Amino acid sequence: MNPWEDIPHADGQNRYFTKLVNPDHPFDFYWGRDFQGQYLFRFMGEFPVEVVEGAPEMKGITVISGEEEGRVHLTLVLESTEDAGIFYYLCNSLMDSTGTVSSKEDIVAARVVLTQLARWQTLLKNRGSKLLNLQQQMGLFGELMVLEDIFLDNVPAREAISAWNGPLGDEQDFGYGNSLVEVKTARSTKDSELKISSLSQLDTISGDISLVFQTMGVFEDQPPNSLSLNGLVENLYNRLSDAGHEISEQFGMRLALVGYEPDPAYDKYFFAPVSRKIFAVEGEFPRIGSADIKPGISKLSYSISVESCLPFQLEEPAALNRILKGVENTSLPSVEPEPSMLVKLDESRTLEFKSSLRYCLRTGEPQKYIEDVIVKSVAALTNTIGGKLVIGVNEETGIFGLEDDYQTLKQKNRDGFELHFSTLIINAFDEAFMANHIRTRFEPLENKEIYIVDVKRSQSLRFVDHKTKSGTRKILYSRFPNSSREIPPDQLEEYIKTRPG
Repeated sequence: MNPWEDIPHADGQNRYFTKLVNPDHPFDFYWGRDFQGQYLFRFMGEFPVEVVEGAPEMKGITVISGEEEGRVHLTLVLESTEDAGIFYYLCNSLMDSTGTVSSKEDIVAARVVLTQLARWQTLLKNRGSKLLNLQQQMGLFGELMVLEDIFLDNVPAREAISAWNGPLGDEQDFGYGNSLVEVKTARSTKDSELKISSLSQLDTISGDISLVFQTMGVFEDQPPNSLSLNGLVENLYNRLSDAGHEISEQFGMRLALVGYEPDPAYDKYFFAPVSRKIFAVEGEFPRIGSADIKPGISKLSYSISVESCLPFQLEEPAALNRILKGVENTSLPSVEPEPSMLVKLDESRTLEFKSSLRYCLRTGEPQKYIEDVIVKSVAALTNTIGGKLVIGVNEETGIFGLEDDYQTLKQKNRDGFELHFSTLIINAFDEAFMANHIRTRFEPLENKEIYIVDVKRSQSLRFVDHKTKSGTRKILYSRFPNSSREIPPDQLEEYIKTRPG
């Protein structure tokens, strides 16, 4: 929508042709054009001119104030029509923010307008001044994934784009009714902590907050099911094309406000989703609230461990019901990585590769210590936050396959392999653990096979029996951060006490 198109150029220097925006609004706002045809927006009221003389200057917008026909005006003049989309939404935000002010409180409305202009000044300050760095690209990619998977897939496009409020300066990235969503995105190798940038970010005084934590694989080639930032933005524009030009403009305005403009530099890196967890920020969720802060502290950032958030994790239906209250028949696509992409990832707290189940590359024979390492890996994953164990892959040399393992078994095939793996896990833990915490599958890759073990986090700690000359002792393993390590005996009590339930 362009409200200036039907307004002619003014017929003289220092003159404007204007049109009242909305006669039902409590205050007078005008669309207008000057002698040169520049777009402008005016607020007029009865208040001292000194109130608006210190109005914030903004990049690409000239701000003029003064007296005219017995009233004071504040006039914004857009310097380039290329920014008409952003200017339009800035103007609407000024009207929205004053819509609930009493019609006789002109000075209050003027101060609200100035406050909003200061907010927009901050948003526009660095727009387009420099390229987004890799962390910023990944953060924007994560927000766009949530925009597509949670909002565009379940509500009309206009509602979905309007819900993306982070670029407009809101504390949380998305707002839908009384539901707020904060999105955190990290590399899959940095999946242990969440960075909270302000005291207000997880402050539930404004609504019910859901925290979406996503991890990404980052590549300079393009593995399957990965996209560059430019590629994802293009896909979203194509998806929004049927919703109308105004919706695409709203989307583009928000992209511009976060500093994104199409650039070949944004095709250097490709992102592939690895995991997504959604937490309810409520009750004893690990966060710092206003009541925890002493007077005089105005700024605060902190980190929380993903593990401490796990008791608040929501399953898909509950998460969507919390975020999209009242919306029926919702769905959320899986972010399960394809095997061909999975094997390109680096090991992390939630991902471990092993070349074999029992075959020793050095001796060419099955070795029990290799089976013990498999059990140790499963124990470490289930004691931490869960994850994947991939057998048949060497992190350094690539796909090793399972054929050598097959040849060490009585049944030299998949069935024999799966039976042997299940027996190892059941003997180390029990049948209930195998049934409730382990999911497995074979996957073909590069003319070989790999075995993917999905390990669910256990509510109770799982110890592994280790036989020594003096008997058997129980060992507790955990992931720190991309390897399975024993918790030293003198640290066991502290580890057990501080592990979230």
